[in-house]
Amino acid sequence: FHRVRKQIEQEKGDLNEAAIRLSSEFNKGQIFASVKPRRAMWQLMMGGVFDRFPKLRLVLSEIYGDWMPRTFKFLDEQFEAHRGKLPARHKPSEYWQSNCINGLSFIRRCEVAMRHEIGVETMAFGRDYPHGEGTWPNTTLWLRDALGAIPETEVRAILSGNAIRILGLDQAKLDSIAARIGLPVRVPPPKSNSN
Repeated sequence: FHRVRKQIEQEKGDLNEAAIRLSSEFNKGQIFASVKPRRAMWQLMMGGVFDRFPKLRLVLSEIYGDWMPRTFKFLDEQFEAHRGKLPARHKPSEYWQSNCINGLSFIRRCEVAMRHEIGVETMAFGRDYPHGEGTWPNTTLWLRDALGAIPETEVRAILSGNAIRILGLDQAKLDSIAARIGLPVRVPPPKSNSN
């Protein structure tokens, strides 16, 4: 993208041609690549697919979550503006709450801070193992840093409960496995009032 922009600046060519070339490069590049997985989500929502198949679940993975509140605000506005022309019966944000979840690879503090805007019940933890950009072998430290200041009920929901619920997994079976091999839960000590 930057290479093409620089080349166009040096050529001092036609503005129309420059716009077309930049657009073409943009659509192939990293910026557009992060939008492509999301496109399927809003097509499912606006197309009424979750109305026709209410048990269908959409799990996003390896996608950040900080874009979600703004995107759902926009999609809901588009839904309201074009409601009569769309097969969907509900707002995209409602389908997100009922049918979807985001397996946030190495959840970030900014997403944790936005958890109520995103929807705590639609967030799940992913660590992207064995990829080099994942959190392993420092996953425990990463989780303490990212989730350490929020209530334990929300931590449990993000780390396991939400995925178990939306995917219809066997909670008891997974609890027995977690009791055997899972990490211990560390609850921070209460703050003392030493005045």
